[in-house]
Amino acid sequence: VTEMIQEYIAKNNLIINDFNYIIPHQANKRMLDEIWKNLWYDNEKIIKTTDGGNNWQTNALIDFLYSIKYLSSNVLIAAGSNKVLRSINNGDNWSYQIVPNANTYLSIGFCNDNITGWISSTYKIIKTHDGGNTWFEQCNVSRTSMNTILPINQSDCFAFGDYGYIIKTTNGGYVT
Repeated sequence: VTEMIQEYIAKNNLIINDFNYIIPHQANKRMLDEIWKNLWYDNEKIIKTTDGGNNWQTNALIDFLYSIKYLSSNVLIAAGSNKVLRSINNGDNWSYQIVPNANTYLSIGFCNDNITGWISSTYKIIKTHDGGNTWFEQCNVSRTSMNTILPINQSDCFAFGDYGYIIKTTNGGYVT
């Protein structure tokens, strides 16, 4: 992917700073990391539209972000490299959330109540019971990164990792 972008830039007499954003189709975390590293491209932003995509606003943030979840008319949760962020004003301002043992957080999932949620990461899963105000470590997964989290309800949740690794809970993730 990096080579294709570099080829396009060279062929069209452009420089990387001519682009506001590069949005690869169906890119995974490793692919995005490689693109950013090789192109020295700034991906440390959350972009937002309020008019169906005609205009976009940016908020500069620190570090990589991999997932965002819209919870209500004003509340959003974003997750990334060693960070979980929360906005209570529709993404205009963001605050860092205290999370146990910071990690690279990859995927956010909430139940229909938007109160109970999980975030999967490299080697662990964290959970909230209060809409993302507070987080606690729920389980360590030493075998692989858990790239996607899929809550079904407050008790049942799946996490999908590298190499086809899948874990499931039927008791809200509590380990006994």
